[in-house]
Amino acid sequence: FSINATGTQVLYRWQQSLNEGNTWEDITASPAYDGENTNSLKLIQISAGLDNSLYRCRIEGRCGAPLVSAPARLSVFPIPEILRQPVSQIVVCAGNETSFSTDLNLSTGIFWELSTDNGLSYTPIEESTTYQGVHTKILKINPTSGNMNQWLFRVRLSGCGQNVISEPAKLTVKSLPLVLAFFSQAEAVCPGEEANFEVQAAHSDAFEWELDTGAGYHAVGDVAWAQGSGSAKLHLQPVPAWETPVSFRLKLSNECGITEAGPFDLFVKKPVEIIHQPVLSGGCGSKVLEVQIGLNGLAQDLQWELFDTLNAEFIDLPEGVFFSGVQNSQLQVKNDASIDGLLLRCRINSCAAAIFSDPVVIHSKKYNPVYIPNSFSPNEDQENPEFKVYIQGDVNLKISVFSRWGELLYSSDDAQKGWDGTANGRPVPEDVYIYKVSIKQACGLTSRTGSVHLMR
Repeated sequence: FSINATGTQVLYRWQQSLNEGNTWEDITASPAYDGENTNSLKLIQISAGLDNSLYRCRIEGRCGAPLVSAPARLSVFPIPEILRQPVSQIVVCAGNETSFSTDLNLSTGIFWELSTDNGLSYTPIEESTTYQGVHTKILKINPTSGNMNQWLFRVRLSGCGQNVISEPAKLTVKSLPLVLAFFSQAEAVCPGEEANFEVQAAHSDAFEWELDTGAGYHAVGDVAWAQGSGSAKLHLQPVPAWETPVSFRLKLSNECGITEAGPFDLFVKKPVEIIHQPVLSGGCGSKVLEVQIGLNGLAQDLQWELFDTLNAEFIDLPEGVFFSGVQNSQLQVKNDASIDGLLLRCRINSCAAAIFSDPVVIHSKKYNPVYIPNSFSPNEDQENPEFKVYIQGDVNLKISVFSRWGELLYSSDDAQKGWDGTANGRPVPEDVYIYKVSIKQACGLTSRTGSVHLMR
């Protein structure tokens, strides 16, 4: 501190007050001061205790009364010092709030910094909705997120031209268990077989498999047919004979909460039963016939078989031109005369041993060719002497002939016999007559009506 004064034989006396000027004391010679009796006072050793102390100078001269200068205040800024380091690590669940705190000897010049590269570099944190109190001794972070995991935080204290940096504090952010993938090695099995379910996950500390048989989920627990109920992989062997489809799920947990994976549905097959034997169906004249078997249960393997007459054994029926769907319960067969007489059966593999259907004989279904002439000549030359219906195959036939007035002249159910142009033993005259033919064959009953010209 310095002062300028005028006068004769001027004397200076510097004074100090530590109580806001209530009392003043003369400064005496000491290592802490220099120039206490000059117009310039120098403080050599400044301690924090001198903060807010007051200084003035008392001036005396040859003439007049002593004078006192206006007081001057000394503000002493402490050297930055971290009194308590932040905790070395904080563990928090993603989405929650956390904070880092420290004790400092300053309330200004505080700067929180973060590092995302394991301490290779730090950047100042700006005040935001996520980071609050970046210039105070407590830094609040809300909310935390998974990408903050393993970030480092520190506080930098600046004052008196010096920077003091705290030890780094690590933020460990834990997430809910995360399901990465899941696998099911069986969705439909037979009782006594095995099944496996597996989940690949991250951030999980514990696993618990649960089962729902229709009344809600409950822990699988320690049972003879399940191994790994407390791990990421569940192995079932032997699979119980559940009557209805069942579901499994996995609960993955850590200190942040629970994540569920699933459900994994498992259908337990029942032994297949034949509820009706193979039946051949299909309309006459259609291109395809069908052979269908009725099953109760889920077959693992179904195969239609053909009887090999040469080796006297059934062999697998090949898929091809004449047969389609040889591994389905409904077999399609080409409606062709070449398949007549073939003997087929169905082999079904399920949870039990293979079972076989009754054999079924295949017959094509086609209308037999029919020819009905439109004239005949019952005279002595014996050329075309009868009116008859020409048809192939084994059929039942009935023919009736009427006059143009509706009188029945002839009737017969003998397919090999024809009308000779007589009625009641006497020849009928040349005329046009009406016929009606009923034909019963494999494809059903058909009838035809027309006219025939009798010529003599």
